[in-house]
Amino acid sequence: MLAAMEDVKLVWRTFEELDPRTLYALLQLRQAILVVEQKSPYADLDGRDVEARHLLAVDPTGMVLGYARLFGSRYRDDLDEEITTFGRLVVIPERRKRGLGRAIMKECLRVLDKEYPSHDIRISAQHYLEPFYEALGFKRDSEPYDDAGVQHIDMRRKRR
Repeated sequence: MLAAMEDVKLVWRTFEELDPRTLYALLQLRQAILVVEQKSPYADLDGRDVEARHLLAVDPTGMVLGYARLFGSRYRDDLDEEITTFGRLVVIPERRKRGLGRAIMKECLRVLDKEYPSHDIRISAQHYLEPFYEALGFKRDSEPYDDAGVQHIDMRRKRR
């Protein structure tokens, strides 16, 4: 797995730090996977990218191989709890099952653990990925529900 990660660099960016080509590449990647591949016609451009931090997994040429966006403690969930969250985790098909998704997740968790150690992390996860997130300390927090044609569950990583 290490060899598969040698050519990958994980880079954090604010929305303002994303140059137009990189922003276009990450939006194109999200659309290709989350909307087209998963046949889930949902509003990916939800207006929240401007307040998120963006984690890009790039190769030496700058090609975006994977991505996630992260929200800090200013985010309030539907229960009006102050929590942290991340989402839009994607990896290009050619790099899946080689540890890149896990590396992106671990980097998100590293930042949240460091900057928001007392805040729970709550995510909306695709149901089939429940074991992946459980291995990272998340527990199911809801029954399965349909989100734009894809079964999801809420999951939480408790901190208190």
